[in-house]
Amino acid sequence: MSDTAGSGRRPAGVALLILSVLLGTVTWLLLRQSMYVAHDIPWNCDSEGCGTNDFRIRYLIGGIAADVALVGSSWLILRMAGFGSALALCGFAFVSGWHAAIAEGAIPLERDATAITIWTVIGWVGVGVAALGLLYDLAMTGTVARLLGHPSVPARLTRFETVDNHGTALMTFTDSDGFDHTRRVRAGMSWLYLPVRAVYRRSDPTRNQLAVPWYRPVRRTTTISEGSQAERLDQLERLAAMHREGLLTDLEFQRAKDTLLDP
Repeated sequence: MSDTAGSGRRPAGVALLILSVLLGTVTWLLLRQSMYVAHDIPWNCDSEGCGTNDFRIRYLIGGIAADVALVGSSWLILRMAGFGSALALCGFAFVSGWHAAIAEGAIPLERDATAITIWTVIGWVGVGVAALGLLYDLAMTGTVARLLGHPSVPARLTRFETVDNHGTALMTFTDSDGFDHTRRVRAGMSWLYLPVRAVYRRSDPTRNQLAVPWYRPVRRTTTISEGSQAERLDQLERLAAMHREGLLTDLEFQRAKDTLLDP
């Protein structure tokens, strides 16, 4: 059961990772610089609020925009780990800029001590969120199991349904000895179109788990039902249209069609 979609998805995941690194670098530089010069920016305040025409305020605006873009670019490959990293980057960049200004004697430590403490805590909260998110994804992608030496083979998800408010699907795969296995596992509807894998114990293939890829794009999905033949034909036509429009790859179209026609 070969899976050619993995090679097609890998460049997109790598591109998003590179983009996230670049955005992270820009975020750090802009936010750090914004706090380094914050003490020197003049503000005009009146009854309607405060504002400034100093161009250096753009460091802060640009840094926040880059940090938000970082969350968006990293979400498809890192999810909560990406969000936590962006939060940590923001907190520590502010603190670093403040410390740089204090070291040069531009501002006294006492003036911003409380703000530095708050943003340090925010930074470490971000580190905690990133660590927990990374551990979760290491388990979901089967990375830990594979590092422990468990075999990994391509799998197929079919017959999606909701059980106890959780999405489930049948996972089928053939182990390295040629034996077929089927087990119902928790899964998202969109996972039916992903190149998933099964990771199992070599000594007992019945003890297996679903492993999803790191890069999990959000795609439009088609609800699968046990309706009439006309409804099935209509769903097939919609799938074919999505395939022609490029919304589904060849493999995704075949997976969705197999799932729809699965008895």
